[in-house]
Amino acid sequence: KLRVLNNLPGGVADIARRVLGAVKPVVNVDTLTSLIMDVASRDYPDGPVILTDSLSGNITYRLFRSVLNWSVCLGVLVIFSWFLLLAAIAVRLGSAGPVIFKQDRYGRGGRIFICYKFRTMKTGTAHVGSHLVPQDSVTWVGRLLRASKVDELPQCVNILRGEMELLGPRPCLPSQSAVIAEREKRGVNDAVPGITGYAQVRKIDMSEPEG
Repeated sequence: KLRVLNNLPGGVADIARRVLGAVKPVVNVDTLTSLIMDVASRDYPDGPVILTDSLSGNITYRLFRSVLNWSVCLGVLVIFSWFLLLAAIAVRLGSAGPVIFKQDRYGRGGRIFICYKFRTMKTGTAHVGSHLVPQDSVTWVGRLLRASKVDELPQCVNILRGEMELLGPRPCLPSQSAVIAEREKRGVNDAVPGITGYAQVRKIDMSEPEG
């Protein structure tokens, strides 16, 4: 469908391919050939294979993601500031403790950063994975915030600070060594963490490290 690009001068064609590749992920034929040869030469694990060229060096793609991240976050913080204020008041009236919950998370390349959320649990709850927290530790306001994902909105600050993005793997706790090890095998730790991602769409939580 894009063979018309072959009629363009080399430099122009290369720029056009990079721009189009930023909009819709593509795969170089050499990458596809390597995968076919790899599958033919050894046993390959069952399950879906996600194959795409690395876009880390695509300036257009990086610029597009940055503009998208900043636009959405600034829009949320400015346009919906009244809503965030109401959520903060609800958290404060629902139970004693700070409005914002701060927790160390494992970021890109092993960098530890402080992740922000609206507090959804009672003060003093152990810092463990959400799937390990007793349900009676979650406040009634927290249940509403979690169900609507509103508790994640303060992470817009993390995005503006360059620690997270809108889309990406959820940042785990530094203590979740099994999750970190499995992600290291798959190269997930090289990605910038996000507010939501592929695992959330598939409803996979961190109780399944291999997922």
